[in-house]
Amino acid sequence: MESIVKMLRMSILFVFVTVIFTAAPAVLFADDATKYLVQDGVARSVIVRQVPGTNVSEAVAELQNDVRRATGATLPIVDVDDLAGLPADTMHIVIGPGPYAQSLGFTPGALDEEEYRVVTTGNNLVFMGSFSDADLWAVTYFLDHVMGVRWLWPGETGTYVPKTDTIAVPELDVTTRPPLEWRKLRIPTGAPEEGAYWLRLHQMGSRTTYEFGHSFTKWWNKYGAAHPEYFAVPPAGQQQVSPGNIKLDIGNPAVDDVIIQEWQAAGAPASWNVSPNDSTGFCVSAACLAMDTPSGQSVIDIWRGNANLTARYVRFWNRLLDKMRLIRPDVELTAYAYSAYKEPPPPGVELNDGMVLGVVNSFSNYDAWDGWSDAGASLFLRPNWWYSGFVAPYMPLHGQGNYFKYAQANGIKGFDFDSLFGNWGTQGPSYYVIGRLTARPDLSVDDIIGEYASAFGNAAPAIENYLDYWEQFAEEAIYPDANSDRNGPGWYASLSREKGFSYSSYLGSYYILPYLYTDTVLGNARAFLDQAEQLATGDDEALARIAFLRDGLQHLELLREVVRYGYEKTRPADATWEQFDLLRQQLETFRQNISDRHVVWGGVLDAFEENRNLPTVDSRTQGWTDRPKLTNVTPGPLAAGEPVTATSSVYGTLYLVPSATAATRAAIESVGASVYGRMAAVSANIPATLDTTGLATNLYYMYVITPLGSIAPPSDGIAVLDSHMVLVDNRDAIVRSSGGWTFESDAGFIGNTKQTSQVQGSYVDIPFRGKMAKVISLKSPTQGNAAVYVDGQHRGTISFYSSTRAFQQEIFSTGLLPEGVHVIRIEVLGQATPPGTGKYVSFDALQVLSPAPLITGVTDGGLYADPVTVTFGSPIPGLTYTATWNGTPFASGGTISAEGQHSLTVRDMAGNVTTVAFRIDRTAPLLELGTNAAPLNWSDASLYLHASAQDSPGSGVVSITVNNAVYGSQPIVLNTALGQHVYEVKARDAAGHSSVQTLAYAIYQYEDLTKELVGDIAPAANSTIPLKFRIIGGNGTVTNAAATVVLEGASSEVGEFTWRGNHYQYNLNTQGFAPGDYSLQLRISLNGVQFPIRSIPLQLR
Repeated sequence: MESIVKMLRMSILFVFVTVIFTAAPAVLFADDATKYLVQDGVARSVIVRQVPGTNVSEAVAELQNDVRRATGATLPIVDVDDLAGLPADTMHIVIGPGPYAQSLGFTPGALDEEEYRVVTTGNNLVFMGSFSDADLWAVTYFLDHVMGVRWLWPGETGTYVPKTDTIAVPELDVTTRPPLEWRKLRIPTGAPEEGAYWLRLHQMGSRTTYEFGHSFTKWWNKYGAAHPEYFAVPPAGQQQVSPGNIKLDIGNPAVDDVIIQEWQAAGAPASWNVSPNDSTGFCVSAACLAMDTPSGQSVIDIWRGNANLTARYVRFWNRLLDKMRLIRPDVELTAYAYSAYKEPPPPGVELNDGMVLGVVNSFSNYDAWDGWSDAGASLFLRPNWWYSGFVAPYMPLHGQGNYFKYAQANGIKGFDFDSLFGNWGTQGPSYYVIGRLTARPDLSVDDIIGEYASAFGNAAPAIENYLDYWEQFAEEAIYPDANSDRNGPGWYASLSREKGFSYSSYLGSYYILPYLYTDTVLGNARAFLDQAEQLATGDDEALARIAFLRDGLQHLELLREVVRYGYEKTRPADATWEQFDLLRQQLETFRQNISDRHVVWGGVLDAFEENRNLPTVDSRTQGWTDRPKLTNVTPGPLAAGEPVTATSSVYGTLYLVPSATAATRAAIESVGASVYGRMAAVSANIPATLDTTGLATNLYYMYVITPLGSIAPPSDGIAVLDSHMVLVDNRDAIVRSSGGWTFESDAGFIGNTKQTSQVQGSYVDIPFRGKMAKVISLKSPTQGNAAVYVDGQHRGTISFYSSTRAFQQEIFSTGLLPEGVHVIRIEVLGQATPPGTGKYVSFDALQVLSPAPLITGVTDGGLYADPVTVTFGSPIPGLTYTATWNGTPFASGGTISAEGQHSLTVRDMAGNVTTVAFRIDRTAPLLELGTNAAPLNWSDASLYLHASAQDSPGSGVVSITVNNAVYGSQPIVLNTALGQHVYEVKARDAAGHSSVQTLAYAIYQYEDLTKELVGDIAPAANSTIPLKFRIIGGNGTVTNAAATVVLEGASSEVGEFTWRGNHYQYNLNTQGFAPGDYSLQLRISLNGVQFPIRSIPLQLR
């Protein structure tokens, strides 16, 4: 990867001491002397590491990398203690806080929040921020203003660094900070780190405590049951919206009281968010309608958000401010100016001081900004502009940039863009304009477009024409915004009306692609890039940037065709499934290949398309008659080990994978081939079977994938249940709900959630495997009645009511059932339990009685080397057990330490029995060696080793090894090569115990240097015989041996040998010996250890 972020994870080029500078004029820093980072390609400065051993910061890495790219020179990083040894004209670059910066008088504490300084003082260039991001901003100030570095998009290709051989440092004394209090370009979860780093390079951040967002999303779950009067009243015949979007009845003053209570519970902070929830569902109660100006608007329009409701919300906010300022006079309220309340207050409706609004409006509606500003609101900009076009090159650069500059000049306090989705190859210039204006509000939009184009070198004119082409296109297309409708002007509205697809840019930006971005439109754009390539010949960096933009168009074209074929309304009449699938695979591969370079953020796009159910993958496209499909699929739930069968319409591979598996070829194939799934070849229209043995409890889908990679839609979920079930949580995939259920979070629930409903006929099916189960849930005053069924049989009415709120209560027990798979259904009756009035029914979890007691600490057939602590039971409360160990009573939690064979039997109250047999072996095996090897031996000896072991009363000897080689039943012939030899003999038993013995010996060679002592030249009696020998060891001749010679039958030693320079010698005097045969015994020792005795025959004449 190219990025600075990843460069920080690698080793940055350090030069710690002594830094050798090539010859350059010795220049002392007089006040008028020119100072350099680099001169004529040679580093004239160093980066000071103020604390030895510390890591390199992002700011240091950015400066070092950009200077190297500009000049080819690397600025050394030098420890502060080594500065004294540098040439006097060396410039010291100081980045961030530390002892050296403090000695120069620079500390973060001297700066205001988000402030930074860039200062030259003496031979020091100091970059100091109030925190780490501000250190980076100080460096980017220099890189921008002095070196002309531009960050067009994330990564090295997107970073433009002008080439030069000299970087002179002007006199600088800058203290500044980002002008706006809050600067946010949202990036989605899953965006790469380099994207977040690009935002920091452009000074995104905040120094405000204001909070925005839809603030009442949790109110229904908190207050809905007890206080439905807090919430919006729908028109007759309209159904209430979802809990996360439900609006309040702001005509009810009791709502004010709850808001104020929550604010006070949070400590009555200086600002409080009261922005309405998103979407439709605005209140039409009499009290709310009385707050509207103009009055008399259609209640259906009001409910759907198509009316002007600004007046009611202004009156609501004023009422809150009046009450809250009695408690804290300086409190401010935050909210969005959005949806049905986006327009400024109508005449006669005044806004109280203290409102801070995030304006959600189009970039053409200047009147809305002026109107809210004139009304006295403090304003933030909160646009949704970048949903328009989305992946396409929709770039109204002047429209968006000039509106942003207008807001900067007219009271903007900050901004929050939703969202920067990472489509840099097509919408990157739009991102760059806003990012650049954030850090450099002094620039014009034309300045910024010129900057962007200049990064393409000689191709800049062609790139400006390319951007101008797309800007003119945007002016003709006119994507929808907050103030437009389907009947408006522009190609987008016209095509939306004609073709009947969604006018919303959230979805329409995809569906319009085949109509709006035709081959002609894209061909005209590519012609500008062709011209740019010709102008940039020989400039590899510029060509890489042109290729980046070209890849953005290529991705758009591939996506256009996938949408064309995937969406029924745009699909060619003769289209085939295989054509769509080939296009889809091409798009998937191309998207993966360009994501690392940030042309698009593939993971972000995949998530967006999945969230919007866009037809860009197999599972989200409909209407195919030739699409592979599965039929006759075995329904669940079923026990693990039971087969599942399906029939495929095509030849391919059948897969069974957990429901959470991504519906991609790579994911399905990977999981299907693992222990978590199953797979098998399948022929067209012939049933195929997969074995579920060993699968864990989960919901599974079946897929078939053709050889070309087409994926049939998944089967219905198949719940596979293993034999170890103890708990089914409401969020588990195997739980199936129908009707209006919502989820509530609380630490009191098992798994921290429960699901709840009051809609009559709603039901939840909970499968389990075992003999008995209990429904566990919340009981409270708002809960009512439900019908319960077991395996389809009605088992009565159960109540969830209690006068107090109580968690994890037993609601229903199945009693004993046959061992196997069962399903419990809980169905909402819409009935209250007197004296309660609530009709809610909740499901928290199902506790399952194990098919047999669970024993932990030992397993059947287990072998243990240490004492074991054994427990048994079940997570289900209230069950009783009896247990025996080797025929005697045993309590759970007891420890068994005796060696030998053991048997533990546990029986539960349902008659289920679990028995485990196991052995404890705490003793190592007994190892015995047989050998004739002494510590010292001669090379002509025959040596052997025999080993045996026994393990009683243990687990049995598993192996005997000699020097890690398995030992058989025959003796081993030992090594008689000269030198030291060690044999390690190890016996190991099945419990893992080992016994080890070591055999060590050394081999020496005896060389007899004495002339013949027998035969024709045998020595005569009454003579002196020189006896000579030499000993050779692994390291050469041995010189420190002790040796004596004894005449056989003599009562004492005859004599002792001495070392004579290269051999041992003893002169044997045979005076007085009669002629005949004798035997001499040589007794040799080394360091006090005896060799085996050598016998020498002696014949005297």
